[in-house]
Amino acid sequence: MEIEAAGKNEITLKGNIRSIRDYLNIKEAVSRMVENGAGRIDVKAPESCTITSSVIEFLTKVILQDKVKITFYVGNCGLYGLLEELELIDTLNVVRAA
Repeated sequence: MEIEAAGKNEITLKGNIRSIRDYLNIKEAVSRMVENGAGRIDVKAPESCTITSSVIEFLTKVILQDKVKITFYVGNCGLYGLLEELELIDTLNVVRAA
């Protein structure tokens, strides 16, 4: 997975989110945005069909503890379905991306 940053409050995750390294890279990028005062962050995952529990936990922490509004744009129907099954659509503000 690769991270592309676009502006101070948007990142695009290219490839599948599946490893500890992916989690650490996402955590670093999002934490930097939070430290720089981002009140909202758009996370785009147009390709990924997976997501690790550590990434879910981290994004939930950013939303609930840091009070940052995250919109998680998902391009893969399978990943959307998984997040829906886990009842995370509202928590992570998941949006289907075309």
